[in-house]
Amino acid sequence: MSFTQTGLSEKLCKRLQEIGYLVPTTIQEKAIPVALRGQDIIGMAQTGTGKTAAFLLPILSIQQEKPQKFKTPSVLILEPTRELAVQVQENLRRFDEFESLKSVLLIGGDPMGMQERSLQKPHNIVIATPGRLLDFLERGKLLLCGVQHVVIDEADRMLDMGFIPDVDKIMAVLPKLRQTLLFSATMTPDIRKLVEQYMMLPKTIEVAGHKGAKASIEQFAILASDTNKREALREILHDHPDLNCVIFCNRKRDIDLLKSSLMRHKFLVGAIHGDMDQESRNKTLQSFKAGEISVLIASDVLARGVDIEGLGMVVNFNVPLQVEDYVHRIGRTGRADLKGLAFTLANPREMKLLANIEKHQDTKLNTKQFEPKEKVKEEPQNKVHPKVRTEKERPRSYLPHQIRELPIETSPVVGFGEITPAFMLRSALGISSNPAAQIN
Repeated sequence: MSFTQTGLSEKLCKRLQEIGYLVPTTIQEKAIPVALRGQDIIGMAQTGTGKTAAFLLPILSIQQEKPQKFKTPSVLILEPTRELAVQVQENLRRFDEFESLKSVLLIGGDPMGMQERSLQKPHNIVIATPGRLLDFLERGKLLLCGVQHVVIDEADRMLDMGFIPDVDKIMAVLPKLRQTLLFSATMTPDIRKLVEQYMMLPKTIEVAGHKGAKASIEQFAILASDTNKREALREILHDHPDLNCVIFCNRKRDIDLLKSSLMRHKFLVGAIHGDMDQESRNKTLQSFKAGEISVLIASDVLARGVDIEGLGMVVNFNVPLQVEDYVHRIGRTGRADLKGLAFTLANPREMKLLANIEKHQDTKLNTKQFEPKEKVKEEPQNKVHPKVRTEKERPRSYLPHQIRELPIETSPVVGFGEITPAFMLRSALGISSNPAAQIN
């Protein structure tokens, strides 16, 4: 099937052809015709299946044919993270070349004043994270009475991040007559409650996803102690110098430490985590996509939905605590029918987590024990460090509880080594040191 067969407008199909979108993915093929009919959709699909285009394209096709009202938005798209929201806006601008539909981004990390000024300009689409959107709603700075399409993307991720109560409040103020498109990899009771309360006769579209990672990803596990993990990571990077790489860490505090370590070893490296301001995160991500840096260290904020075209390799510096996080992390590579590499560094305490991943995927990872090459040179046990002198070599006067006996001098001159100061010579010869006394 081609995009023209899905029912999209001729204008949009022409644009898709220009940017190289020739054949729809399975989720796009199934969801676009249903969405074009205005029906609510529950999309069940794993990351990397093309969900963003599955909801953006039909909405664009419908709204581009309608006369627009710019005072209130007609489309609301909710995303769990800032990066996903930014990426949706980038895709929107790519599909809508001349920006016939204006979009506003409401996300944490950017100044609220700047976003408020954007809302005062003509706009059709609001792309937002739930917390920031709720801030504007509660302050009376945004009206959603004109919303015709609402998208809840990565609903399971929103649940994990505690956003479902905020989504519930937002959905309660939306118009009753609207189209709702919900996408999630899993369906939990809390998400099911949202579906039952806010969706009307939704069509469930489930794409038979891979139980684990895609077949295009070659997976490896490297067994290494915590003290050897950094060396093992450097060896992986040196063995694949032509591949750009994303390194995932479980803890934010490890990210900056690892970045400093790799910079000392002359790698072009950047970092992204939740404590960074949005401008810094966007700048780092763009530098990585542009090839200005080849290694990007990240927390799980980058694991879901963020599309990095042509990513060659993913490294888990820590074994993910959840199997789903592992699948999402390594799913950043091996996209668009390209091959990808995934390495996971595991210490002895993480072996159970690694076994759980293998069990979930029903596959055995290519595993090897890391042998460190940068060994610390050990000195022979019988060799004494040059700065440490044995007790026999020490001067007798330095030994504890002993007094060095000095020879008794009968001479009135007290010397300082082999040289006697002049003033003492005068004293010994009975000569006064006072010049006036000598004249007299």
